[in-house]
Amino acid sequence: MNSFHDFFINSKLGETAEEFGWTSESIRASVKKLEAKDWGDLKKKIRKNREKYDILIFKGGDHELNRKAFSEPKIDIVLHPEKGRKDSGMNHIDAQKGAENRVAIGFTLKQLSNDGKNKAKYCQSGVEISS
Repeated sequence: MNSFHDFFINSKLGETAEEFGWTSESIRASVKKLEAKDWGDLKKKIRKNREKYDILIFKGGDHELNRKAFSEPKIDIVLHPEKGRKDSGMNHIDAQKGAENRVAIGFTLKQLSNDGKNKAKYCQSGVEISS
């Protein structure tokens, strides 16, 4: 069973966390965002930080690095695999590798504004939008 973690909890929700059976400890985690220019650089950063942080996030973009990150069980989240790209930054193989290695995909829908140009871009990337 997958777990859901919201590290950016609304302060009002935090005040009522006990009603949900949460403690302040259940919503706290140390997080490290990793950026790398190549696989060797990323591996080095993973080794250096894996034991120090609860969550390792790789800030994606480069398709080859995205694939390596999805294939690495020591990475917890690949954040914005589409960054700087005209596609989603991943494909079915990356999704399969991520699932096998329990690597989550992080993205935001905030970029979807009311302008049709952005909506069209995200629809082409495989994100379905209903208005």
